Amino acid sequence: MTESAPRTAVPFSEPARFFDESLPLTDLGDSYESFGDVGELSADSDLVFVGRVAGTVRGVNRWAPAGGGGLVVEYDGVVFTVEEVLAGNTDLVGTELTVEHPAVVTTDSLGPERVESAPIGLLRQGVERAEKGLKSARYLVFVKKDALPDGTEFVLFNTPGGLVELADDGTTLEGAAGPFLFLHTDEGTYTDGLSL
Repeated sequence: MTESAPRTAVPFSEPARFFDESLPLTDLGDSYESFGDVGELSADSDLVFVGRVAGTVRGVNRWAPAGGGGLVVEYDGVVFTVEEVLAGNTDLVGTELTVEHPAVVTTDSLGPERVESAPIGLLRQGVERAEKGLKSARYLVFVKKDALPDGTEFVLFNTPGGLVELADDGTTLEGAAGPFLFLHTDEGTYTDGLSL
């Protein structure tokens, strides 16, 4: 798979669709592979980084499988400023990277529904802080790359547990699927290591 260039954050003129409460909910939680712990999740990820929310992007990708009976999945993205790369392409440090998530699912029978799935619920506070010009919380983000047969590339949260909110002392607040060994401070000090 080819590397895709990081996308630039867009203004918050239009909120991401996963916060659009005017749409009914659908839960896609069962469609994601489960991981036993953070080490297993890390080993299955193409990129693991620490970053802050910088913006949101609507309509990053769209998937309509052949013979899908009218199924269409639209993807939005969360733009992160990458502060540290723990596994993967270290050239991404200091850049803005868009990580995609399914946002709206449409079927012939049900019409459009917004997606409710991990790790989207953890992002609301980070997005709302960035929207107000405030610094968002730090997140540990696990990224998985994939591509459709037509070559359309996806850079996705590796879920569940693909997003972990970090406290100021580097400990986890929410989202970790198991033991978390990596500690991070604002000064960049690391005590212990993430099992990769």
